[in-house]
Order: sequence, then C-alpha cells, then structure tokens
Amino acid sequence: MVATPNIRVTQGEVLTLTDDPSADTRVTQGQILAIFNYPTEAVHVTQAQTLALTDDVTADIRVTQGQVLAVVRGRIDNPRLRAWTYTIDGHDMYVLRLGDDETLVYDTYSEQWSVYASNVDDVWRANTGINWLGAEDFANDYGSNILVGDDVYGLLWFLSPEQGFDDHPDAVVTAPQAFTRVVMGQLPLSGRDKANCFQVFLDCDVGAPSSTGTAVTLETSDDAGHNFDNQGAVTITLGDYSKEVFWSSLGQMRAPGRLFKLTDDGAITTIFGLDLRNGDT
Repeated sequence: MVATPNIRVTQGEVLTLTDDPSADTRVTQGQILAIFNYPTEAVHVTQAQTLALTDDVTADIRVTQGQVLAVVRGRIDNPRLRAWTYTIDGHDMYVLRLGDDETLVYDTYSEQWSVYASNVDDVWRANTGINWLGAEDFANDYGSNILVGDDVYGLLWFLSPEQGFDDHPDAVVTAPQAFTRVVMGQLPLSGRDKANCFQVFLDCDVGAPSSTGTAVTLETSDDAGHNFDNQGAVTITLGDYSKEVFWSSLGQMRAPGRLFKLTDDGAITTIFGLDLRNGDT
C-alpha cells in the first residue's frame, strides 16, 4: 500500500495493513485493527476501539476516547539478583546483576571489579550468558563462543573482545554504537605533603581507534572524587602509531592526593600506565 495523502472516516469498521506513512488519518468513530511498519505523521481519533502493532515511532497519536491494547518491548522493574560466569582470553569473569541498580563484573585473574552498563541504562543488557561449548564455528565469525541474552530486546549476542563498539539491536541500523570506558587511579598524599604535577603521559596503544574522531579525556580531582576538573581530550588518529598522549600544566597536588580519571569512547583498548613528570623524574 502506497502513502495516502489523507484518510477520513466518519463511522466504520476498518482493517488496514500499511507499510508506508500516511500524511494524516482522522477517525470520528470506528473499530480499527492497524499494523504500522513505518511512522505516520499524525493519527487523530475521536472515539474508537483500537488494536495497533507498531514497529516504528509515530510522530503524534491523539485519542479523545478509546480502548487501547498495546504490546510494548522494553525493561520492567526487576529487583532480583542474578549471577553468571564466562571465560574469555584466559580470564574467568563473574557477573553480578544487582537488580536495576548496576552490574558488577569481577575478573578472577586480575582480582579487580568493574561496573558494566549499556548506553543510558545503569545495568548491562546482557542479563545471562554461557560459554557455548561446541560453537567454534560461531566463535570464528563472531569473536568468541560466549552467548548472552538481552533482557530488553530478547536477542542473543556473541561477545567479541576484538570489537570496540556495540552492534545496534535494530538490524536495520548499521551504524556502530560507541560505548565509554572509564578507569581511575589515585596518587595519595598525606598531611601537609605537596607535589608538582607538570605533566602526565598515558602509556597506551594508539593508532587503532574503533571509529573516526574518538578521543581519550583526562579529568582530575583533588577532593577524593567529589569534583573533577576536565584537562582536555586527545584525539587518536587511525594509523598514527607514534602519537604521544599527554597533558601538561596540571598544577600542584596536596592531601588527600590526586585522583586521575580517564574516559574514552573507543580510542584505545589497552592502558599500560600513567606516568607523572614533576621535575624530579
């Protein structure tokens, strides 16, 4: 069915299957069963019993009086704790989902905890998962044999340690979804001790960002993380394997010490260390 400039019905029983937008649909009174596959600019209903299955966003839906049955896809409140494990690159990972608060991941090899999240959600969309034994063919194509379940879209994903971005859950959207990585470390000072902070150099892998325009940003805090000062972002260029990543003129540090916070959106994958230059070393 092609796009219709205007549909107006005073009273009727209508069954429609549309795959293109209509400029305007107005119904005074009717019983409607509609399946929309593309957005409609506007739908105005005075009185109707409506059953609608929508696959995309409608710009504007206005109903004066109606009985609506809606099937929606998304996450509901779930306070339950969930724990599961997987192994990747020799690292045994323990995933602890704390209801809707956050997802903690423990690496038994490095003995460190991390917080995982997805986009604007506080928790990781991967709600459960396993190492799928016997899935070597899939591992060759998708990066690993780790199969995880998406608790929002009902999809199954393979975790890929080589891919620096997420695939979009909508197969129509081909643009990658960048995700941020955050790491923090502190140089403690006590009493009246002071130290210069002329420069810091980030020892990391460069030259292979996940996408164009990605950068790594340094923030510093001198009050135990209550407030941060943005020291700027360094863009990582594809193919530039000799680039130095550093920040200068960072002032003086005093107790309780300085907290360094690094954030990137796919610019780097490995950090070897953050070196301080204070005039003595």
